[in-house]
Amino acid sequence: MIGGRGSCGTGRPPGFSPFGGNIVSGDFEGEVVQQERFAEQDKWGITYQVSTPQNASFSGKRGARILYARMIPLCHGQQFGMFEIEYSSVDLQAFNPIIDRLVGSFAATTNSLSCG
Repeated sequence: MIGGRGSCGTGRPPGFSPFGGNIVSGDFEGEVVQQERFAEQDKWGITYQVSTPQNASFSGKRGARILYARMIPLCHGQQFGMFEIEYSSVDLQAFNPIIDRLVGSFAATTNSLSCG
């Protein structure tokens, strides 16, 4: 996965990594840019990116592998939640509906204990 959290090579099984953290790059948009840079540093060629104040997505390719990442701001923009899914490009059609369901269900709650 990206940001120094390990990586998979061609021939590896799919991987799913949910995580989050504090916004350290100024604001949500800055954090999105930072996460994309981490992906590029891990040799992912970013092929798609879209960002709004409510969410961001980007995807990339490295060899025969595809990376899809989704981010949302949390705690009034002080934190972020993110997931990454990595899979073989051979499985693109099979993963499209999985990613659609993940994106549709990935939303911030309004009553988190961590947002003191």
